[in-house]
Amino acid sequence: MLSFRLLTIFYVFALLAAALGTFGPVGIVIATAVLLFWAWVFYAPKKDVKWISFLAIFGIIGLLVVLLLPAVQSARGAAERSMCMNNLKQIQLAILNYESVNRSMPPAYVADASGKPMHSWRVLILPYLGENALFAKYNFNEPWNGPNNSKLAAQIPDVYQCPSHPHSAAPTSECHYFAVVDPASGWPGAVGSSIRQFADGTSQTISVVEASGMGINWLEPRDLSMNEGVKLLTTQPRSGHSHVREGFLTTTYFETSSRNVARCDGSVSWMEQLNDPALASALLTAAGGEVIPTNWRSKVVPSKRTVVVKWGVVWGLSVFIILAVLPAARIRRTSSEQMSLPAADDVILVPIEAGSVAGVPTVT
Repeated sequence: MLSFRLLTIFYVFALLAAALGTFGPVGIVIATAVLLFWAWVFYAPKKDVKWISFLAIFGIIGLLVVLLLPAVQSARGAAERSMCMNNLKQIQLAILNYESVNRSMPPAYVADASGKPMHSWRVLILPYLGENALFAKYNFNEPWNGPNNSKLAAQIPDVYQCPSHPHSAAPTSECHYFAVVDPASGWPGAVGSSIRQFADGTSQTISVVEASGMGINWLEPRDLSMNEGVKLLTTQPRSGHSHVREGFLTTTYFETSSRNVARCDGSVSWMEQLNDPALASALLTAAGGEVIPTNWRSKVVPSKRTVVVKWGVVWGLSVFIILAVLPAARIRRTSSEQMSLPAADDVILVPIEAGSVAGVPTVT
């Protein structure tokens, strides 16, 4: 039956606290694995203790190295960016399916008799995103923020939000994908455009852009103007992916802002911050007649970055490492004490003759 000393209980809670503070919720799993490993070490056969102690130390260090590899964080960021690109892909394919059925692209908004925008294109393409049930709940007889429709704001489809962008400080109904509404773009306003009107070519015309922090409800019939779209692609509005990248031990701040964009032909690509407003305008117009240079992707703002060390995490990791390998000292001390005692085979029994020891009576 296992017995635990007060010091052991204190060690367990200290290790769990250090792991939780350093790694977050997953730290509980890591700390539990370390504790189970040490439990196995201490209750293993004594002859294996020396080898197991070395194995434990190198195993724990190896585990920490794997957890701290920058590639892990990069893979996570790449996966989230890929999900954002997939969202845009679904949105643009829904737009093209709408065009195939209705013989025109969806209008940027549906207006009332006075020309006031009432409903967004994001609502119109819901059936083409597989959101038929949500579309059936929407009431086109009232504005987007009417008594019934306002209740649907919290039911924003996942496809309208990019997982790379923070949601904690933003309303859950905030959208991350927008059209650029302008007579010269593919979204002229209350009237949908036709594919045949894209004289610049569908592959050379941006349809939907990604941005966060815009504060626009997904139901709201509001998007970006041409000036806002150009500014989004050429300045640093802190609304793209790359303005901040969270690592395990560091936070990297970029002076440029990049984002995903969808083109009218259904393709989706990653776009760095451009340094030419005229180029950005040319990519947003549908029939402007501008000539897009073949090397336009080289016209980007050089990325500068500032790295800030998370000293709280560094100290927490240091404490966790010390606590994780601390039981090895006990194993070493125990092994040293065992080595200082003579083995049973090394004890020499010396025969004692009768009467040779003073005070011991001789038996005859």
